[in-house]
Amino acid sequence: MKFDITDGQIGFVLPTAVPPYSTTSFSRMLAVEDDKDAHSLWNTCILLPFRSKFREGTGMCSIVSLFSDLHPSLLLFLHRLKCIKFKNLFDDTLLIMRREVLGDGIVRISHGIETMSWLVVSKRLQGTIVRHDVCTTEIAVAFTLQQTEKGDYEPYLKQQPVFAFLPLRNYGLKFILQGDFVLPSSREEVDADSAWNQWLLSEFPSLFVSAQESFCVLPCFERRPGKAVTAFLSFIPLAGEVHGFFSQLPHLILSKLRLTRCMFLDGSTVQWVYPCNTLRGWDEQTKMLLSEGLLHEHLGLGYLSKDIVISDNLSRALGIHDYGPNILLDTISSICRIDGCIESLGLEWLCAWFVNLYLTLLSHSSRNVSSARSFEDVLLDKVRKIPCIPLSDGSFSSVSDGPIWLPYDVVSSIPECRSSIQNFPVLYGNLRTVSPNLLSACCKNKYLMEEVRINDLADMLQKIGVRRLSGHDIIKNHIMVSLRNGLDANVADRMIREYLSFIMVHLQSSCTSCNFEKEGIVSELRKSPIFLTNHGYKSPADEPIHFSKDYGNSVDVSRLLQNVEISWIELDSSYLIHHGSESSSFEREKWRRFFEEMGVTDFVQVVKVEKSLSQVDSLLARGLSLADVSAKPCTVYDW
Repeated sequence: MKFDITDGQIGFVLPTAVPPYSTTSFSRMLAVEDDKDAHSLWNTCILLPFRSKFREGTGMCSIVSLFSDLHPSLLLFLHRLKCIKFKNLFDDTLLIMRREVLGDGIVRISHGIETMSWLVVSKRLQGTIVRHDVCTTEIAVAFTLQQTEKGDYEPYLKQQPVFAFLPLRNYGLKFILQGDFVLPSSREEVDADSAWNQWLLSEFPSLFVSAQESFCVLPCFERRPGKAVTAFLSFIPLAGEVHGFFSQLPHLILSKLRLTRCMFLDGSTVQWVYPCNTLRGWDEQTKMLLSEGLLHEHLGLGYLSKDIVISDNLSRALGIHDYGPNILLDTISSICRIDGCIESLGLEWLCAWFVNLYLTLLSHSSRNVSSARSFEDVLLDKVRKIPCIPLSDGSFSSVSDGPIWLPYDVVSSIPECRSSIQNFPVLYGNLRTVSPNLLSACCKNKYLMEEVRINDLADMLQKIGVRRLSGHDIIKNHIMVSLRNGLDANVADRMIREYLSFIMVHLQSSCTSCNFEKEGIVSELRKSPIFLTNHGYKSPADEPIHFSKDYGNSVDVSRLLQNVEISWIELDSSYLIHHGSESSSFEREKWRRFFEEMGVTDFVQVVKVEKSLSQVDSLLARGLSLADVSAKPCTVYDW
C-alpha cells in the first residue's frame, strides 16, 4: 500500500493498494548479523514517496530527522508489529526498534543500544453495550519504568501521550492510555462528543486501580510491597494536572482509590486497609503515646507503613490522616466521652499528651507561619471545652466550666504565696487548681522519649486558658466574679472574711497590675454589701460605716449618742482576729488603711457636694438681688 496525496482526495491519510511488490532488495539492505528477524516474511510493505522538491536540499534532511525521532512506544499497542528498522541511506545508518513481551505484564522495547520498559495492564470490554457493531474492545494503561543497575524498576514520570494504537498528544498524564477512541481525520484530538469515547473513559479508573496489584507482583517489589505501592502512587494524577477530554480522570481515579484497600499498615504482616483508615507522619514518640490499640479504638486508624512514600497533596486527596494537633485533639475528645477512660490512662499519659500537643503546635506554626495563629486559636478553643484537666480534688474539668489555676510552686508570681495558702484555706480550697501530680509526671515519663521541662507543660496549660496563680488574678478572676454571682450561705461568712483579708494584703503589696486596676477594684468593692458590721453586711456606698474602738477610734460615740434614736453602723472586729493576725500583714494599721480606702470613717462622714448654678432666676429665688449676682455661672459647695 502507499500514502499518496495525488491518488484520491485524502490519499495522504487513507492508504491505497499497490500491485504486488518484491521486498527482497529491502530485506538484503536491512539485514544485519545475528538478526533473528532476517528470515521472517513481510506481510505488509508501506511506500512513502517523497515529492521531487524534497529529494535534495534541507527539506530532505528535515524529513529524515523526523524518522530518526521515532519513539519506541510506537510498538506498544501495534500487536502484530514487533520490529521497526530504519535505514538512512544518506549516512548509511540503521536503527532497529524491537518489542519483547516479558512476564508479569512488562513490555521491553530496545531502541538501538538503549531499552525502555513499560508495565502494561489491559482489560477487555464488551463493546456491544454502546456499539452494536463492536463485539469486544480492549483498553490498556502503560506505566513507563526505567531499570536500575541492580535490575529493579523505578517510575519514569514524564508526561505521556494518549494512544489510539498510535500516539495522539499529551493531556498531562504521567502514564499512557490506550483505547480504540473515535478520532477525527486529523488524529489530533479525542472526539469529546462521542458516547463511545465517554464510555471508554469511564472504564479507565477501575483499570488504573487494578494496576496496583500488577506492581506488587513484580519480582523486584514482591518482598517490598511499600516500594510497589510508592511506585504506583507516583503515577496518580491530581486535579488540575490533566486537561482536555481527560480532565475528569484524576477525580474518577481518586474516588475509586478512596474506596479501595490500597494502603497497608506498619507491622510484620501486610494488612491492607482503606486510605482514610491510615495515619502518616508518625514517629516512635507517637507510638509511645498512642498505642496501636488506642489509636484504633478511638479514631479507627492504624499507622501507615513507613515504606510507603506519598506526597502531601496526594495524601490529602486520598483522605489519609496526618499526625499533628488535630489527631491529638480528636483522641482526647473521644477518651473524655467514655466514663473512666481518662482516669484509667493516668496522669503520666495525660502529661505526655499535653507535652506532645505543645510540641506539635510549635512544629505546625514553624511550617505554616501565615495561618498558624488562626489554626492554633481554633484548636485551643476546642480543647478549652474538653474536660481533660485534672484538678487537685481528683476530678477532671475544662476551662470553659470556670477558671482553673496552676499550683503555686509552678510559678514565682507572688512571694507570699506559700503562706497565703495556709492563711486562706477556704479561699484556696475553693479555687480549681491543676493537680500537682500532673506537673510532677514530666520527670521520667514512660510515654516520653526525652525528659521535658515542666515549663513546657505549664506553657501548654496556659495556652488552653489555665491561669497563673497570682494574687491579682485571684482577685480579678475569682473573688470579684464570685462576689458578683453571689455566695453560698453556708460558707459566706468565712469566705467573705477571707476574701476581704486577701484583698487587703494584696492591695498593700507591690503589685504592678494594681497601678492600673486598683481604683476599679476599690470602686466595685465599695458598692458590694460584703462588709460585716453590727447591723449585718453593709455597703459603704449605700450607708456610712464607722470604725469601732477596736480599730483605734478615739471618738466614744456611745457617750455622744446617749438617749438618741440613731442607727450607728460600726465595722465588726472579727477581721482583726483572723487566724493569721500574728503576721505583720494583718496589723491593725493595715486594716485601717484598707477600710479607709473603702470609705469607712471614725466619726460622721462629711461629704462635699458641688452644684453649678447658671441661671439668675435660681439665685433670685434664694433672696439675692440683681446687684449681688452676675450672669456668669457659679459653683456652690455644700458639706
